[in-house]
Amino acid sequence: MNRYLIIILTIVLAVSSIPLFSDGNRGVQTTVEEPDPDLKVGKQYLAVIAISEYEQWIPLHSPVEDAKEIKDIITSRYYIDKVYELYDREATKANIMKLFVKLQEELGIDDSLLILYSGHGHLDKSSNSGFWIPVNAGTDVYEQHNWLPHAQLKGLIANIDSSHILVISDSCFSGDLLHTTRSIPPTINEAYFKKAYFRVSRQVLTSGAAEIVPDVSGFAYQLKSILRRNQYRFLDTLMMYNEVRLGVKSSIPLLGSLEGTGHQEGASFILFLRGDAQTDQTPFGPIHLGPGPPVPTGGEIRQSYLSLGIGIDHCFPVGVVAKPMDGALDLLSQFHYNRNVAWGDIGIGLVTGIIYLSTFSDNVTTGEYDLLSFPLAVNLRYMTVGASRFFLTADLMFGSMINRILFKYDRPENFTTFKPFYAPTLSIGRHLFDRWRLSVYGSYLVIMFDNDNWFTGINAGLRLEYTFGWRKHKR
Repeated sequence: MNRYLIIILTIVLAVSSIPLFSDGNRGVQTTVEEPDPDLKVGKQYLAVIAISEYEQWIPLHSPVEDAKEIKDIITSRYYIDKVYELYDREATKANIMKLFVKLQEELGIDDSLLILYSGHGHLDKSSNSGFWIPVNAGTDVYEQHNWLPHAQLKGLIANIDSSHILVISDSCFSGDLLHTTRSIPPTINEAYFKKAYFRVSRQVLTSGAAEIVPDVSGFAYQLKSILRRNQYRFLDTLMMYNEVRLGVKSSIPLLGSLEGTGHQEGASFILFLRGDAQTDQTPFGPIHLGPGPPVPTGGEIRQSYLSLGIGIDHCFPVGVVAKPMDGALDLLSQFHYNRNVAWGDIGIGLVTGIIYLSTFSDNVTTGEYDLLSFPLAVNLRYMTVGASRFFLTADLMFGSMINRILFKYDRPENFTTFKPFYAPTLSIGRHLFDRWRLSVYGSYLVIMFDNDNWFTGINAGLRLEYTFGWRKHKR
């Protein structure tokens, strides 16, 4: 078994230290020392049932094509040990039943199963019962010959002993399958992933509620898109749903649990991204789940990245030296190299810009003057990380200030000085889109003109940053 799967599963299950071993008969097995030494991680199964050409029902345009493409994406990008497929003529009611019985016999308690169904669905309004329509189903709404009731599907799934099952149903009236909840959506963080994996999940992601959905499936298009674009090493059902629902306009995708099948609140099915499918792209907000690289909550996995920022602020002079001075808008540009670790992002960068100050009276003996400063500085940075898109940043900027001082009278004169300065800064910000950050910051500026004359000021402003050049590093 690919050693990267072992690393991925270690991140999910690790509490402190986790010994790993591989077993060719049962996939990758992971023994957890704490808190449950008997917990195992088994095989990942995929069952695909898709019907375009029906014997009696109206043919559909794209279910088989969509299902095969989704299957190819999943098997090429995610860890799947075994695939079962039923297409068109193979997808009779008897064969579907046999498949579920086979899954009941084959899957172990540590395994996970993803079921994909694409085809006709029907809702019997007289009994408020939903059905999958196999290829050999009749059209008589009273006889319901070879229809597969949702209630029977629930029973078949309830008797599969695996830890996690997700049913993705792209069919009409598929919303009848699930039990929705009104609980508050969870925060995707370390505690969420641990709870989602350790508990038993029986979930359904559907293309629509109790409604007719289009033949050409926008749901399938969006599902293929997120499965193909995803760079999270863990992709769970809630994350899939959050992406899919934003792009489907012709129906209302739903996410819920299969009531009466043993689903536990907070549990979720998880797909594990293959090591060879990961890129150098990375998101914001990595989450650390134990030994190994951080796990992101948005975008791709990163270990280091670059950021380019521009800040605009107003300086409020304070102190004896600064008392006769009037502040103005300042402009600063920053370039950083950042590296994320378990407890945050650390970075080092270069800062330059323009700071303009002028006196508004002749309270100083030399008369009125303008102070135009050009900082050349090194900046040390620490930025918090977590599930939220908000972050806190602490910066320490220090370097040399190039000061161009212009005396306006008695004798107009200007000259340049090089003086050391430092400016500790705190900011609060939010990640925007995939690569942008916007933050509000405040800093305390100290320019050391000489032992007795230190200029001090408080700067407050806005900073916009763009991140790029993400890279991974071996550990």
